Amino acid sequence: MDLFQNISSQMSTVLLVIALIYYLLQCLFGYKLFKFTCAFVGFVAGFLIGLLLALNLFHLETAWSVVLGIAIGIVLALLAVKLFLVGVFLMAFSLAFNLALQIPFPKTGNWSIVAVIIAAAIGVIIGMLAVRFFAPVIIIYTSVSGSINAVSAFAGLSGYISSKQPMYFAIIGILAVIGLVVQFIMNRKH
Repeated sequence: MDLFQNISSQMSTVLLVIALIYYLLQCLFGYKLFKFTCAFVGFVAGFLIGLLLALNLFHLETAWSVVLGIAIGIVLALLAVKLFLVGVFLMAFSLAFNLALQIPFPKTGNWSIVAVIIAAAIGVIIGMLAVRFFAPVIIIYTSVSGSINAVSAFAGLSGYISSKQPMYFAIIGILAVIGLVVQFIMNRKH
């Protein structure tokens, strides 16, 4: 049992280190890495879909299932890169929609329907603006989300800080500003 816990702990530490490195890269170079990230996510999703279809629906052998997974993964990776603005729209829409749902509306009558309609309208407007100004939106999104996730990963690794301390949020803010400055300097043309 101790050996299993030791291996599990080591794997957890390795995953946190990898996550920390990825989120720092996202914070500092998110715009440059955005299409790669889209392609990677598309490939992984396509590979898993192809693998599951091949094994469960078509009952193919493992080797052919992997081949089908790779083929579908490549197709979805290419589509993700070509259609990355759809992803920008969906990201901005979902963030704006969820934030708009936090607007306090009365809980009686048809207000819940009105709240969803207003939130959807706000989401569509913000999504369209995000597509129009995609470079700054991607830079802001990757800097802020990268800093939040990097500090969270660091907190999990070190144990020195927690989300209950003001220093936690100060580090997130400082790292986000550094990421914004670095990315805006590197991407002046956009």
